Amino acid sequence: MSAQFKASIDAQTLYRKLIAIPEGGSVTYSDLSAEIGRDVQGVGRSALDTARRMAIREDRIVYGVERGIGLIRLDDKGIVDSSYSRLLLVKRTLRNQGRVAICVKDFDALPNDYKVRQNATLSVCGALAQALTSKGMAKVEQAVQSNSALPLPLKKTLTPSPDSPPTALSQSHIAAVEPAAVRCLSGMAVGRARRRVAVKLTVDCSSCGRREHETG
Repeated sequence: MSAQFKASIDAQTLYRKLIAIPEGGSVTYSDLSAEIGRDVQGVGRSALDTARRMAIREDRIVYGVERGIGLIRLDDKGIVDSSYSRLLLVKRTLRNQGRVAICVKDFDALPNDYKVRQNATLSVCGALAQALTSKGMAKVEQAVQSNSALPLPLKKTLTPSPDSPPTALSQSHIAAVEPAAVRCLSGMAVGRARRRVAVKLTVDCSSCGRREHETG
């Protein structure tokens, strides 16, 4: 029997165990390991990960983690909280990727398509990271409330209300100079300009609360 086929059997076994647990119930890693005869925190971890994904996909059942203990089946409120927590992890990843993107040493020497890709990367990282701040999320939540608590279309998500500026730096802002670099006046650098350009952008900064940002 191949290792791949063995893992598939283990995943199915764990999946059946998970979907049988009632909402709010929990299961220890020890019990899960006993089900398949392998440590689900070690060599059997991939089988458990697969089983959890199957539960989400097939049955809309979501499990949270009790660190070092086991899993707990989430209720609807727990699912919402879990989703929000994962967004915060995404924000951290985006900020780290933005720091990677600005490590380009000679932007002017790049071919034009790479310049476009660089600025597009900075734009998307900046926009999403800004939208995922507490103030950015509060604006979206307020807009959702006004939309009968229904999800917003993309355009309204990016600009929650007609009276407010976009929740994040747009591509046109970042493309204002070449290469683009926007520095919050509070000192939080989100880009690095290769030359000084006296351009001020009016945006809503959820990180510092100010509305003026400058390039350079």
